[in-house]
Amino acid sequence: MFNQNEIIMSTRNLQNKRAVNTRIKTEVLPDGRYSTLTWLLILIMMISFTFLSAGNPRQKDTSHWRNPTAEIKQVFTCDSKLKNPEILKLYTDNSYEFLVYQKGRNRSEMRRETGTYTLKGKTLMLKRDGKPKVYSPRYKNTYFISDNGKLYASLWDKFVNKDQLLLTLNTEPNYLQPFYIDPLNGTIVTNKEAPAKIDLEDLVKNLTRYAKNEEEKVNILVNFIINSISYDYAKADGKTSPVKDGSIKGMLAGRVRMGVCGDYAIMTKTLMKMANIEAEYIHGSARNSFNQIQLKIPDNHAWNTITVNGEKRLYDVCWSDCVNGGWLNVKPSIMIRTHFPANKADQLLENPITEAEFNYQPYIYASSSQEIENYYPKNAINHVDETFTMTYDKIIKDVKVRSVDTSLFEIVYSEEGGNGKKIYRSTQIDNFILSHQDGKTTITVPVKNRVNGLIFDFGEAEFGYKVIRSSKTDDFKYAVSSVNRNHVDSYFRAVFSAVFLSDIPKLKELVGEKNPVFFNQKGKLTLSKDLLDKFRTWDGLMTCLQIRNNFESVNGKLECTSTTRSIEMFGKEFQIELNEEGYQIVAMK
Repeated sequence: MFNQNEIIMSTRNLQNKRAVNTRIKTEVLPDGRYSTLTWLLILIMMISFTFLSAGNPRQKDTSHWRNPTAEIKQVFTCDSKLKNPEILKLYTDNSYEFLVYQKGRNRSEMRRETGTYTLKGKTLMLKRDGKPKVYSPRYKNTYFISDNGKLYASLWDKFVNKDQLLLTLNTEPNYLQPFYIDPLNGTIVTNKEAPAKIDLEDLVKNLTRYAKNEEEKVNILVNFIINSISYDYAKADGKTSPVKDGSIKGMLAGRVRMGVCGDYAIMTKTLMKMANIEAEYIHGSARNSFNQIQLKIPDNHAWNTITVNGEKRLYDVCWSDCVNGGWLNVKPSIMIRTHFPANKADQLLENPITEAEFNYQPYIYASSSQEIENYYPKNAINHVDETFTMTYDKIIKDVKVRSVDTSLFEIVYSEEGGNGKKIYRSTQIDNFILSHQDGKTTITVPVKNRVNGLIFDFGEAEFGYKVIRSSKTDDFKYAVSSVNRNHVDSYFRAVFSAVFLSDIPKLKELVGEKNPVFFNQKGKLTLSKDLLDKFRTWDGLMTCLQIRNNFESVNGKLECTSTTRSIEMFGKEFQIELNEEGYQIVAMK
């Protein structure tokens, strides 16, 4: 027989889910019967296994993540006043689903009961598959269906307890979607199995099932993407992203649903093609900030062309999501003010503009559907004496002019302590001269500061200019004299200005007397004539800082072993390092 210690040990093993691996000794009495203690042990084992197999009522849904092949026959929903939707779907093959949606922290969570049903007269009977997964006072084994499509627990409730209505027939299209699509916001529900088991083609098929034409399909899918994910600022800044699964399924159905511009564009192309709509991924650059007018081809960006009814159209789903609307089906003549594709044909313009024309144009802010009239000057950066004049090829009576805090033009990267989300104040300017002639509007503004940020607001569009009250030569002299070697932009402007001005002593001070990029061991300038000519015709525009992390395999894992920082100018890559004196150019490739 068991002693006391053996019984305790066996019970603990059961509680630790290791009972199946424990050798249990049982005593059989001479007449073949088990002892009382043995029967007690068997009872303990049965109770323990029952407890372990019962599971938690909030166990994850293990149902099939595919829409049933049968068609929906009827849909019944709970009172719309309830916070969480509850839905009963009856299918033509006599199967049913009972769905309960609950609002989670980020997205709705869903529980699903499946089984078969029978209908006898006005009595609807449900028989579930397996163990209960849904717990709701509106989920019954039997319902009474009234003539007007209302479900009660019984005929008695229908006539006596009318306030006990459980579910009502509903024909709204959003309730006809597959169980994994939230009927209220149209996004995929949160579930551990969803990223792996969602079928994208099945998803697209169901989302666009009731679309009447290609345009409706495009709008449905674009809105689905916008509602499903949000912009991943951490990933865009090169920081650790909270998104673990960067696949399309992961971004659409994971717990954290975020992406950057390229993710939006790839997702748009993929879903459109599954809907038999031609779409292309467009890579290029975009300008979305006033201070970027002094940068050549500012930020890497991605968007799409989508062909609707044989016509190629431009869509920036990422920008549409970030600014709460617009940037969908944008006219090419408007898109080119902010988006410059790497492939010239993707401008969709009869007369495409050049990279230089894009770089030099002012900062233009307008609705993505608003045409921009011709304007002058075309260059965003202007050197003047005392006044600045702008002309717009349209009569506008109500024009506003604002001055922007010029610290906007002091580019400080995030790793240098800069704040990309900083708000720069603007001040209304009233002492300007407004005139109209020959169908044009002309505004002349007096300038007093060395650097001025001016915004001209015509109501339908805004134009931003950097106006400098000095010559280009004097401006470059100022850059050399006011250099901050702890800021990449300030340092490079000073170096390039020193070469432009042929100020060799200052250049040696900035890069070092024997810097191999610029000088030989005797301190003589060694730049090629071609490169020197480019320096001396420099227009003041620069490219952004490039940061590249170099990875190597260490013990079978990729690890970042070094980081390279550089600026690409004049067809060369100038690499820099930070030392005690500040930044210094160390190589040119």
